[in-house]
Amino acid sequence: MHIKIFKCSALLISLMISALGFAQTVDSASNQVTEEASELPHAGMSMPQVDSLFGEPAEKLGSIGNPPITTWRYADFNVYFERQQVVHSVRFVPYVRPMQIIVE
Repeated sequence: MHIKIFKCSALLISLMISALGFAQTVDSASNQVTEEASELPHAGMSMPQVDSLFGEPAEKLGSIGNPPITTWRYADFNVYFERQQVVHSVRFVPYVRPMQIIVE
């Protein structure tokens, strides 16, 4: 009985993960994972480039730490800058509440 619950849980988790969608795609010709550059700012872009391509962010958080890391918050993603250059962009993924399956 525990094995059935585990298998159902594992299946549901894998289905939820595949349904979420990520900011990466697999190029079927070369089997390489590539980021979709048109959707998020990429590493190395400057603050003015991000501003001109994606517009004014909803919120700009002040620099923290050493080296200084600045966060710009957009409606569905954050952009993290080290000094004046993008180091990472993160898309928000909607939270999906896990379902509980009771097997008797």
